[in-house]
Amino acid sequence: MLKLISKSLVVFDAMFNGYELVTLTEANYQLYSFFIAFIAVNFSFSIVFEFLVNTPIGFLEPYNYKRKNILNSQRVTNWFLLNTFCRVAFVFGTLSLSFKNDDLFTEMNYIIYLIIIVFIGQMWLSIRWFTMDNKAKFFLIFISVILLITFIISKIEFINNVTINKSVLSQNILYKHKIDRVTSGESQDLTEDRYLLFNLYLKEGKNGLILETDNKNQFTELVSLSDKINIFKKRFPKRLEPFITYVLYIDKDLCMSNVKKIQQYLKDKGAYRTHYSVKDKEHPFFIRGNKTFGFTINDFKPEDLKSKAIKISISKKGKYFFQNNLLSKEDLKTSIIKKFKKDGFSPFIFSYNDSTKFEEYFEVLSLTKNIVNEFRDDYAEKGYHQNYNTLSKELQKQIKEKFYWVFVGEVN
Repeated sequence: MLKLISKSLVVFDAMFNGYELVTLTEANYQLYSFFIAFIAVNFSFSIVFEFLVNTPIGFLEPYNYKRKNILNSQRVTNWFLLNTFCRVAFVFGTLSLSFKNDDLFTEMNYIIYLIIIVFIGQMWLSIRWFTMDNKAKFFLIFISVILLITFIISKIEFINNVTINKSVLSQNILYKHKIDRVTSGESQDLTEDRYLLFNLYLKEGKNGLILETDNKNQFTELVSLSDKINIFKKRFPKRLEPFITYVLYIDKDLCMSNVKKIQQYLKDKGAYRTHYSVKDKEHPFFIRGNKTFGFTINDFKPEDLKSKAIKISISKKGKYFFQNNLLSKEDLKTSIIKKFKKDGFSPFIFSYNDSTKFEEYFEVLSLTKNIVNEFRDDYAEKGYHQNYNTLSKELQKQIKEKFYWVFVGEVN
């Protein structure tokens, strides 16, 4: 019953959070199964103990004269411990409203160990009245029996977790379409209100481009995408429309021709606040997470750039053409840094073809952003003895104007 309730809570949580199922490592799953089994054993012990003491038979008859004291002691201990742990749970629940789970308590295993130790002690206090001699021996036997019973029960599976998990994840868009996103060291946490986020999922399907939003129905026509955007905008007053953020969940193998087509369509619809969703390496791929790579869809063309731009042509297998040289990613970074130090900052032109994968394009995008951020951090450390991200917005704006990041895409 406890396992069923526990699984039900996980399923309901997933239903209200984009069908993002909480997954555990095998070690953690075994620990939580053991903990649930122990709670069941503890409840059963209390019920059986009260029944036997209230209706003493056989070996309990000699203790009839003090059974009320034994029962009162056991009940008081039960309620004291329950009250204490309820208070602790209330404090942790209140704090979790303001802090991320990882920041609040990174390792819950120690709390579980503490609860098990405390309640084993509570059960021993209840039966110690019946052990006149050799208390240490009986104590070790008691602990061994309780833990053995708990271990056996924890290994019994009453529900089919695999089937339930597959059923829940079948409604998760990332899992259903196997959308494997890119990763980046330059990602940032998305701070916008989640109600102002329009999520768009893109992947190359067998019959063409797959486009899907958080609404359940799938569509392949851009007219339908227009309807989705318009319906979404109608939820908010006109004054909030500029604050709507469009988050693109793009499969890393999607061709850039499709990516640019969607970006152009979003720009035509006034969607300038755009982010690429980035996969968090610490979580399964179907967890959306909060990490994104922000950028602005601009109207720049190579001929519009005032200063001489740095052109990078994206080749295959992690190679890039730069200044007539075919370079690896590491050599490209070194060459760009040397050029910046020698000639000053310049905009970037990313040259690619329609078959270029999004991952190949994003590698260059992330690399150039990393280079610019390193210059900004170095300048902030030398000039203000602070990290760039800790400076005031005014100072950050000044540094951005000096070490700017502007890029233009060009199809060759």
